[in-house]
Amino acid sequence: MFNVLPKKLKDQIKKQYNLRRFIVTLNFIIFIQIFILVAFLPSWFVSFYKQRDVSSEVAKAQDDLLVNEVSKLSVEINSINKKLEVIKTTQTGFSPTQILDDIVEQKSSSISINEITYIKSGANEVQVTLGGTARERDSLLSFVRKLEASKLFSKVDSPISNYTKDRDINFSLFLNMKI
Repeated sequence: MFNVLPKKLKDQIKKQYNLRRFIVTLNFIIFIQIFILVAFLPSWFVSFYKQRDVSSEVAKAQDDLLVNEVSKLSVEINSINKKLEVIKTTQTGFSPTQILDDIVEQKSSSISINEITYIKSGANEVQVTLGGTARERDSLLSFVRKLEASKLFSKVDSPISNYTKDRDINFSLFLNMKI
């Protein structure tokens, strides 16, 4: 029956057929896209809210970490302040910094001090122990004499073992002072 129709009508029918096929295909594609959108919408909402929750928890953890760091720093500062308070209360006349300044002032460039120990042995007595290296015996002897001449120290002990070598001498000195 299709063969009986004139050519112009056949062309019109083919155009309508192609147009309907195009519309059906387009509707199918739109339907698939809507279906995919509806199918992925719940997982998108879940991931959006999870991401928001995780972001808020990260911010909270950073705040907790900051508070933790501040509290640790505060504890350390309080500890240092207590130690400084102990040093301040033990001072009755000379501070440890004055003693260190005097020792550094007396030393020459050929003397290097590696260790200083400050011990308050009695109510009015302080013992300072110095350890270090001297390039030559004469520079060590000069340093000891300057410390003895200083009015700050009542007694300067230098063991004889400090003078056994000529060069690169590892020494230790014991300085006593009355406060």
